Amino acid sequence: MLLIQSDQTDPFPSDAGPPTFLERWSTVILCFTLFLLPLIGMGAAKSLKVYASDVRQWLPRGFDEATTYDQFVAEFGIDEMVVISWPGATMTDPRVTAMREALEEQQLENGPMFSKVVCGPDMLAQVRSVGVDESTALSRIKGLVLGPDGKTTCVIGYPNASLKNSLGTLIVDRTEIIGRIREIAGKEFNISFDDLKTGGPTVDGAAIDFESKRSLQQFLWMSISVVFVLTWIRMRDLPLTLMVIGFSILASAISLAILHYGGGEMNLTMIMLPTLTFILGVSGCVHMVNYYRKASTMGHGIHSADQALKDGWYPIFLSSATTAVGMFSLCTSRVAPIRDFGIFAGIGVMAGTVIILFILPATLYLLKGRISKWFSSTGKMDKRQRATGLGRTTSLLINWVCREHGLVVVPTLIAVSVLSVGVFHLQASVKLQNRFANRAKILQDYEWLERNLGALVPMEVVLKFTPENKLSLWSKMKLVQEIERAIRRTTAVSATLSVATFEPYLPRGSRLGQRLEQRARLDKWKSEFKSFDEAKLVKIKGDFSSWRISLRIAALNDIDYGSFLESVEQNVNHQLRNFNQPGVTAVLTGGIPLIYKAQHQILSDLLISFLTAFFFISAIMMFVLKGIRSGLVAMLPNVFPPIIVFGAMGWMGRKIEIGSVMTASVALGIAVDDTIHFLTWYRRSTVDGNSRYKSIRFAFEHCAKAMIDSTLICGLGVAPFMLGIFMPTVNFAMLLVVMLFVALLGDLILLPALLAGPAGVLFRLKKNQIPNPNLVSPNSSQLENEIKVGN
Repeated sequence: MLLIQSDQTDPFPSDAGPPTFLERWSTVILCFTLFLLPLIGMGAAKSLKVYASDVRQWLPRGFDEATTYDQFVAEFGIDEMVVISWPGATMTDPRVTAMREALEEQQLENGPMFSKVVCGPDMLAQVRSVGVDESTALSRIKGLVLGPDGKTTCVIGYPNASLKNSLGTLIVDRTEIIGRIREIAGKEFNISFDDLKTGGPTVDGAAIDFESKRSLQQFLWMSISVVFVLTWIRMRDLPLTLMVIGFSILASAISLAILHYGGGEMNLTMIMLPTLTFILGVSGCVHMVNYYRKASTMGHGIHSADQALKDGWYPIFLSSATTAVGMFSLCTSRVAPIRDFGIFAGIGVMAGTVIILFILPATLYLLKGRISKWFSSTGKMDKRQRATGLGRTTSLLINWVCREHGLVVVPTLIAVSVLSVGVFHLQASVKLQNRFANRAKILQDYEWLERNLGALVPMEVVLKFTPENKLSLWSKMKLVQEIERAIRRTTAVSATLSVATFEPYLPRGSRLGQRLEQRARLDKWKSEFKSFDEAKLVKIKGDFSSWRISLRIAALNDIDYGSFLESVEQNVNHQLRNFNQPGVTAVLTGGIPLIYKAQHQILSDLLISFLTAFFFISAIMMFVLKGIRSGLVAMLPNVFPPIIVFGAMGWMGRKIEIGSVMTASVALGIAVDDTIHFLTWYRRSTVDGNSRYKSIRFAFEHCAKAMIDSTLICGLGVAPFMLGIFMPTVNFAMLLVVMLFVALLGDLILLPALLAGPAGVLFRLKKNQIPNPNLVSPNSSQLENEIKVGN
């Protein structure tokens, strides 16, 4: 339970007789810490390396759609590519062909940078080589390497397939690829950084890698600087501030070391791990320092650290446990980066607890009872604050909340009920425009490329022919062509590419010469059919064959992917029924189906992880408070921040993404911390026979400042990450800040109102737990009288 009674067995005795816990073990604790510092530092440094990110990491595995895509990758390879263009890049611009040649010459340590590089003039020549006229050839490549104006073109590089691992994921550093391209464009072709336009999966990954590294190198230190300034302002004690910051950095370093030694990798979600463990370390250290300062002012002298440990170990441990539960609840996610973040964040939180409960008190013990000058000074406090520890404004707030508790609780419950409906209106998105801020160059480049060239998001339709089908290669190509034409009638499909794109021109007529020419061109087409396999447009294994139709859909659009996929599937199946050919099936795969599935999975993960965290944290609160109803009531101040925030987002039509999913469970775990500290002091007062009103004031006096300090420091500490352009990180920081401050209002206003109202009897100690059984919590009239006296 939250109450720590005087006769309770304490693992950290502080009696005057035998040596205290810190007297016996403080030197050992600090020496062991110093011994581990090199290992911690080395592990943390190695983990800070950001590994090459893959946008596919955001998409769930284990689904039919993912399995289908993996089969597609096994046959055709992944759709890794980089599209390069610039203003003035036309079919007659000599720089286009020169750029292609320059990229073909690029080498990495383990092979060529690109397996293939193509450009508009090359593809036009290839299509023209099958005998079609120029206008027909231009129409076939329009939207692929030719813009709607019939002039603007591009260079497309396909990274070397040998640089992919067994899962088909590119292992080369994408930032190096993009860096080489920019260097070549600038030095050899005098194309400025702003004029160079790049797009495609390779560029997406490079942008994520760059922003991940930038977050670690810039925003993490900005966060530490902000936290230092806020901690010093709120504590007005430089030595204690340095201790809080130092040990919080150590907690962050330990979490990074665990990530490294645990086999994890720093990726696009894990970049928030060091910051999150840092601010949580600050929160715990602030509470421990608060217990220490209270013990110092109570005259415990050199044993102030022991007394702080005695008073604070239980609520701090319990707070860390509930926070870790919030992190571990993310393990229910089927999206690998979210699941990994939950595992390592939960372990990191518990590792930080060791610092707060052992290393920090051991260091404080060396201070030998030093008392903060600001805290003990009476010259800066008015008469009321010296007597009660509370300012006049705070006292008036407590009186009003206790007297008008119904005006606080009822409207809050109504607001939660109304806004909770908005949660069911939430929509998810993993589209490109929701991954980066509007000012990001990658979005500006995509807008230019899609306006001047064509869509860049790939989707694949694969026609599979079994031995049951007896069509010739030419007939199969014609069937693919008809399917392709049906697909192009679907809204949002701007271009397609298949074997039919290179269909040879066959002279019409039945005269002998025309028939001979038709036969010659068909024979040549069949003899060169292997080139389509090399171009990864078709895959033939014995009597089985797969024919690929690549679709291009705009990245910057708001189409409903569900309706779009249904429309494409209907068109394809309708054509197959018309042909009525046995042994032919169609499979839809690629980025769009996976993105659509991921959008639904994000919403599912948000709900499941939050419910998991709520269930386990509620169970802990019920156990601690020795009651089901009291545990559920204590959860009210902690669940209403996520419900209000996400409910409002649902009503406003705001979309959530993967960064948003992580905040609900994390915020719930963090918000419970303040609830535990408040109830600890509240119930500690009730055991002395004090009324609920006096106990509420007692709790305010002893922990309200620490609650406000930790919220301000933690909330504003993650604020620097809102300056980035990678939206999952930005949204994680923004939503976490909002929910932390809403949770503070819940703990300082809603929770006291609940305790002062009818629900407060649930937290009243049983008579056998009270030293004087005749002292019980006052009824409402007694409470009202005490409030009037307090005024």
